[in-house]
Amino acid sequence: MPRRVHRENAALVERLFPCSGGFVLTRNITRRLSIPHEGGQWMELRRLSWTQLDSAKRDRTNTALKQLAEQPADVKELMSSARAQRQAVAEAAVDPLAEYQMGTLLELGIHAWSYDEPPTPENIADLDQETAEWAALEIVKPASRTAEDRAERLFPVAPGA
Repeated sequence: MPRRVHRENAALVERLFPCSGGFVLTRNITRRLSIPHEGGQWMELRRLSWTQLDSAKRDRTNTALKQLAEQPADVKELMSSARAQRQAVAEAAVDPLAEYQMGTLLELGIHAWSYDEPPTPENIADLDQETAEWAALEIVKPASRTAEDRAERLFPVAPGA
C-alpha cells in the first residue's frame, strides 16, 4: 500500500538526499552545511546507515552501563528507581542525541570541513561543545522520525482516505 507523502517534504528529501531506484545507499550521501555560529566555516556531513546509527546507540548504552557499574551501591539503588527511569525516558524524548554516543556520531558523520586541520578523530574530539552538538544534531536529523512518522509508516493511509 503506497504511503501518502506531502509533496513539499518529498521534494525536500529528494533535494537533500537524491537517490534512484527507491532506496538509498548511504555511503556516498553527504551534505555541506554552513556552521551557523562560525561565519564562513562549513562541514560536510555524511548520512549514516542504520548500522552506524545502531553502533552509536550501542556505544552510548555501553558507556552508561560502565558508568553505572562504577557507582557505589546506594547510588545504583537510587538510579534504578522508577523515578529515575521516568526521568531518563522524558529526557530521551526531548533530546534527540540522548540515545547516541556523540563522539561516534561525529567520527562517522563528519566527512570534511573548512578548518585548516583534517577531520581526524583527534581533531573531532577537539571541537568546541556548540559545534559538536550542532554537527551531531545535523547528522541524526535525517534519521530522526516523530511518533507520527512511525505510525504512518506502520499504518499507511490509503490515498483519498
